[in-house]
Amino acid sequence: MNYIYEFMYAVLIAYAALFPVLNPLGGSLIFSSITYTLSTEVNRRLAVKIALNTFLLLTAVLLVGAWVLKLFGISVPIVQLGGGAVVATRGWMIMNTGDDPKSVSSQTIVTEEAAIAASFFPLTLPMTAGPGAITVAITLGAEEIGKNLIFAAMGYVGTMLGIILSALTVYFSYHYAGYLLRRLGQNGRMVIMKLSAFITLCIGLTIVWKGVQGLIALYVPMHH
Repeated sequence: MNYIYEFMYAVLIAYAALFPVLNPLGGSLIFSSITYTLSTEVNRRLAVKIALNTFLLLTAVLLVGAWVLKLFGISVPIVQLGGGAVVATRGWMIMNTGDDPKSVSSQTIVTEEAAIAASFFPLTLPMTAGPGAITVAITLGAEEIGKNLIFAAMGYVGTMLGIILSALTVYFSYHYAGYLLRRLGQNGRMVIMKLSAFITLCIGLTIVWKGVQGLIALYVPMHH
């Protein structure tokens, strides 16, 4: 019974922790804003690839992330600084493309080949599974280290199921958001894209600030 509890607890904790940092609802708005010219079938396949990439990336980070960072001497705050800067920069670029639809073309994916090429970077990393999600996955994996073997196994399996559920949420959010945006027209899409880009910019700056706070906590002596 304790093993079952450990498994269910890991599933719930993983999903609850990943949902806000993956932000599938907010991400789906940006996704749809830059892929609305693609056909429904291409859009669906792209959503599948992003969801699969999200699962594979976060599972890999869960299993080996903490060890890799330790091996290369990279701290989590540094990951937050770098990743947050990438997220914020992309949000800033989309915000400043202008209101002319032609000026947005550099941010819009118009061919299936371009969609496949962008499916991992930047659509999966960092737009979907960014530094926030990676940090969560590293933390979840680190919590299983040192546990009883069976408890650790239940924890890892449960966390992986939580990641699967999170990836499925990403798929459904990305795939079906397009139906709404196609009915908004060019002006509606522009408004949604700008708003989503601003939210992305704020999320990126928040992650950067967390990285700064983490570095301060690591390297600045605490005085009582």
